[in-house]
Amino acid sequence: MGTVTVAPPARGTQQVQRAEREAQTVQLRRDGLGYREIADRLGCSVSGAYAMVKRVLARLPAESVDQLRQIECARLDELTATLMPLARAGDVQAAGTLVRVSAQRSRLLGLDPTREELKRQPWQIIIDPRLVPPPTLVADSDELAAIES
Repeated sequence: MGTVTVAPPARGTQQVQRAEREAQTVQLRRDGLGYREIADRLGCSVSGAYAMVKRVLARLPAESVDQLRQIECARLDELTATLMPLARAGDVQAAGTLVRVSAQRSRLLGLDPTREELKRQPWQIIIDPRLVPPPTLVADSDELAAIES
């Protein structure tokens, strides 16, 4: 009996498999899975899952990206609606999660500056003098005696 050798898939087949995998990654993301869950399902690293989604989104027309952004915003709205009453009732864990949801929304909508923008911008701290108490003068007994005389 002879040995059967399986030829590696043709280059076109590899491209098709890669495209299918990338499409699956985006669909999983659209379904609300996080990158860790996507990585587990596809047997890749978290950074690999993120990179695949990013590659696909870069190739999509702006309308498709906007549609995905709207879907994600709707999910964040649902989370906010669920968490807000709990946070208002004093649930500290819900409040912390609500802060993270809000931060995610800000990043998704481009409200937060990127790291590159933060590096380029000169930052200055402005202190409202009305909010700062006047300095307290402390003098030792010798200084008080000199002032009183």
